[in-house]
Amino acid sequence: MLDQIYTLHELQIYLRSLKTAENLRFEQSINFFEELRNTLPSLLMKYLQDYAESNKINLQNQEQVLKLSVDLVNYLESIPVVELTFPIDLTYRQIIKICKWWRTNSNDAVVVNIKINPELLSGLTIAFKGKYFDYSLNRWLEHEGAVAIAKLLTPT
Repeated sequence: MLDQIYTLHELQIYLRSLKTAENLRFEQSINFFEELRNTLPSLLMKYLQDYAESNKINLQNQEQVLKLSVDLVNYLESIPVVELTFPIDLTYRQIIKICKWWRTNSNDAVVVNIKINPELLSGLTIAFKGKYFDYSLNRWLEHEGAVAIAKLLTPT
């Protein structure tokens, strides 16, 4: 299922949907499976159906589905978020490509949270698991660039 979730926003939609589905347990007069199908995004519902089929879970059994839902919420809430800040907006295709690259090269199941900050000028910043890296032109100009410019302007 994670191969269909790339952004923090998508992850939050799935989590909200699952938590809403958990509230269906209080509705005694409903067809639980039908309400579940109407509540969950289609990709999430397909995942639940495939998972239930391969693990012999009866989707008509409210308790089994609720346990599966709680387990899935716990899993999704444990997925680390990579926060990336760019000076420009990215297309969804670019976001997917970045997320897939990160997953492939780090072996971490992650989602990305993209922020926009035009003051970076170019480059990006990365925040992940409590670490922060600034690869922006703005930072370079404030630090290394200032030293380089000072050397250029100093008469020899």
